[in-house]
Formats: sequence, structure tokens, C-alpha cells
Amino acid sequence: MTPILNSARWLWGLLALALGGLLACRTAPPIPVVDTTQPGWRTQYCPALWRPAGRDAPEIAGELWLTSHADGRALLHFAKVPFPTVTAWRAPGQWQIEYQPQRRSKSGRGAPSPDDLMLWVPEALAGAPVPPPLVVEKLPGPPPAVRLRHRNTGETLTLFSPP
Repeated sequence: MTPILNSARWLWGLLALALGGLLACRTAPPIPVVDTTQPGWRTQYCPALWRPAGRDAPEIAGELWLTSHADGRALLHFAKVPFPTVTAWRAPGQWQIEYQPQRRSKSGRGAPSPDDLMLWVPEALAGAPVPPPLVVEKLPGPPPAVRLRHRNTGETLTLFSPP
């Protein structure tokens, strides 16, 4: 192959890589505003302990607010007062999650990944199935609790019955 054709291939490859990177990167849209005064919304509060992924990660004590609608929409907010920590939103067929301390967000269509454990809280609290490698464990009290655990990463979220 001549050096000129080899250079052209390299240039086209670099251009395709750059263009693919630009098209693949996009900022997630803001989480939609939810009007919980409308009929069908239910809000639950739970004191919670969250251990982020990583076996040696410390547990973070905070509060979890879950607002869910009968049609499958849900808004979750985990905070360690006074700092917001995680905000997640789900609707049938789409989802979004924001990790405020890391200034990181993800969104998608279809079912969320089990790697985003917080997005599976509605199922855990409702006693509905969660995808592997997630596991829901009921812990005896006092106070009784539900633990959502990712078997591979060590991430856990323990939700206690409200006081």
C-alpha cells in the first residue's frame, strides 16, 4: 500500500473516531419536574444507609424520599443533610440518575441497569422482583428494614421503616 493511501486511511479513521465521540457524548437532560399534588402520587420517607460500590466504601447515613405514581413514574432523592447526594427519575421505558458529589449523570431508555441500584428502590420496597445481581433482603427490627444489595460491587442501600 502506498504511504499516501495509508495516511488517508489513518486520517479517515481519526475523523470517524472523533465524530463518533462527539455524537456519543451528550449531557443528560434535567430531571423532569414532578407535581406531586396531582392525583395518583404517593410519597414515602425512609431513613437510609447507603454504601456506594466498592467493598471498602464507608456507609453514608441519610434520608431517602421516594415519590411514585400508579402509572410507574417515580422520583427518588437520597440526601445527607444538607447535601443532596443522589436523585433518580423513572418512567415506563426511560430513566435518569444524577450523582451530585461526583457531578455525574446517566440516562437511558428501557429498563435501567442493575448497576444503578438506586433506580430499583421502588421494586425493592414493593416486594417486586429485581434483576440479578441485585438482591432484596428483609432485615428484622427494631426497626425493620429492607436492604437492596448488588452482589458484585458491594453497593448496598438499607431502608429503615420510618419513625
